[in-house]
Amino acid sequence: MLNFSRLLDYDYKLSKSISEWIGYDSIIRKVVQIFTVSGTFVFWAPILLIYYFMNETNRSAIYSIAFVTIIMLGIVYVIKHGVKRSRPEYKDTRLGVVALDAWSFPSGHATRATYMVILMSIYFPEWSILWFIWGFLICLSRLLLGVHYLTDILAGIIITSTIILVMFSINWLPTAPFWNIIS
Repeated sequence: MLNFSRLLDYDYKLSKSISEWIGYDSIIRKVVQIFTVSGTFVFWAPILLIYYFMNETNRSAIYSIAFVTIIMLGIVYVIKHGVKRSRPEYKDTRLGVVALDAWSFPSGHATRATYMVILMSIYFPEWSILWFIWGFLICLSRLLLGVHYLTDILAGIIITSTIILVMFSINWLPTAPFWNIIS
């Protein structure tokens, strides 16, 4: 039988260990602090708006991303405020890394990174490797900065992947060539 308190203890220790991989005043940490911003909606919104106005032929990607963003914001909000798991006490909050919300489960960055990786890989498959690397680095940045536990990240990935799979299976998102290949 699974001992939940032991799992949480292991999660805490492993997550804290990962957060200590880079020094608190290391230049690498500063790069990670800046990079983690690329996992925010504030970063992506202007890029997607520019793409929308510059590209009249492939707006289904924008519509899908907007739709999934709204759905996932709601789901993550409900879960975060239901679970109310506090962020690690060893978190690095310099540069406003954690400005909007006190709760860590599930990770909003991991959620957003997951749906952006999936959708961008579907609509722009020639860049798939870069999307996956970016998504991995966003999730890793949250652990390195100590603002999430590993289970927060994994939950964000699993919840989002499941929701996207359901959305595609019931045709809630525009069908893309990539999806036809894997289904």
